Amino acid sequence: MVAGGRFSVRGESFAGGRKVIVDVLDVPADLSLEEARHRFETMLRDQVERFGFTRSNILQDYMTCSFYSDVRISRSYWAVLASRNGSANPVASTMPLAAFKRAVRPGDQLRLVAAPAGHRSLGTVRSIVAVRSADLVLEGPSYLTLPGARAFACDGTHVRIAIGNERRPDDHLLYEWIRQAA
Repeated sequence: MVAGGRFSVRGESFAGGRKVIVDVLDVPADLSLEEARHRFETMLRDQVERFGFTRSNILQDYMTCSFYSDVRISRSYWAVLASRNGSANPVASTMPLAAFKRAVRPGDQLRLVAAPAGHRSLGTVRSIVAVRSADLVLEGPSYLTLPGARAFACDGTHVRIAIGNERRPDDHLLYEWIRQAA
């Protein structure tokens, strides 16, 4: 279908039918231009919908569809695109996300060193209250959602979380990880 592409495919069932969701994780093409992104999403949606069917009878107000489809460009695609184009504040990924989740402890602190322009929390230091499977609970009424492995980089001191999108693929949060004294 797409040479060199990586995708995540999952299904959902709901009262109105079924849905196939395709998340684009990585493709060789640059999808930052809206026209190229739309063309790619349409091509991918057409490929997915080849295996479905729709039957209808307008006179009897009847329609049935085998499944609906949804194609999404995931956050990890924008992280990969930014690293291909040369990202700001690179962090060597020497500690994978799973190891980070095991190493981080309540009482450790995170200092926000770099963020997109105008970020209100730039320079603040927050203590970690709890470590959950998908996020970190920080002091105050806030939490930090951990991304997928491709949008995460940690070298033991700095943590880089990619939050890019189609308008700004290199947006990221860069934290300094201050470990609690043992």
